[in-house]
Amino acid sequence: MEKINLNKTMQSLGIEELLETSFKNKIKIMKWDLKDNLHSFGFKQGYAWYIIKGNLITTSYLPGDKEILWELNEGEWLGLPDAILNILPEHDVRILRGSLVLEIPLWEILNSKETPKSFYKKIITDFALTIRPVLKNVGLKIKCHDEIYFLKYLERKNYEIQFQSLKELSETLNINLRTFHRILKILVAENIIFKEVDRIKVIDIKKLENYIEEKAINSL
Repeated sequence: MEKINLNKTMQSLGIEELLETSFKNKIKIMKWDLKDNLHSFGFKQGYAWYIIKGNLITTSYLPGDKEILWELNEGEWLGLPDAILNILPEHDVRILRGSLVLEIPLWEILNSKETPKSFYKKIITDFALTIRPVLKNVGLKIKCHDEIYFLKYLERKNYEIQFQSLKELSETLNINLRTFHRILKILVAENIIFKEVDRIKVIDIKKLENYIEEKAINSL
């Protein structure tokens, strides 16, 4: 992107003073213009993203096989808490083609003596505004929901499916690839399915039915 666009974005956020510091060369606008509509990506430790245009879909992995899934839209921040604490949580980020994000090395900026005091107030305000839509849209997805969906899919396919790749199959099922790997590992260990390079087949139909019933009851 041209420098004038970066300046304009920084001005609109009220943080153009950062362009007068040594961090000006580390702040940049990134654009995703790939063939795929969604592109998986991970952001750096200590960085935060501001969505200038487009959408980001993020999945955070929590203890107990739970996930937090939400979508961030134009005008929202991703990774503010992580950047402030300088941590890298277990999560995936999927970016819609054509999206633009402003990348800022927030950890470095907050720990620099040359950072304007007004920036601290600004980032605290933005943090509060960022948390609001996240809490509104966040959904706690228990893994067994995806397990049941996948097993029901196997039922509809007469308990056997062939595929080109697990990535392609996970996208067909709309299940996160990392989650899908976990599901398959559990189902193989439970002797409900066996998996080959290009094929998945149910071993015990009765066990599958009992597994679905048990998971459905536990998720209530």
